[in-house]
Amino acid sequence: ILSGLGGLFNTFLDGISSFSNIISYIRLFAVGMATVAIASSFNGIAAQMSQGPAIIGAIIILLIGHGLNIIMALLSVVVHGIRLNVLEFSGQLGLEWTGYKYQPFKE
Repeated sequence: ILSGLGGLFNTFLDGISSFSNIISYIRLFAVGMATVAIASSFNGIAAQMSQGPAIIGAIIILLIGHGLNIIMALLSVVVHGIRLNVLEFSGQLGLEWTGYKYQPFKE
């Protein structure tokens, strides 16, 4: 009976772990949606300046704003994607991370 309860508990923990992984991928989707909102904001700012000589400022805002947004989007997708695949998904494969014990004052 006790071994059956242990298996039930492990199944429960596996379910929580899978739910946590799904939420992490949803967070990655939300980061992508934030990138879309930032791009829309830069478009709105530039659209308000598109009349007369201020169009040069609008072009500068578009170039700098979208350039910065693209760089941040690429960085966030790469960093979050690698973290999700390496750290969270590797736990599903039974991969165990090992390393050296941290000893800051070792002589």
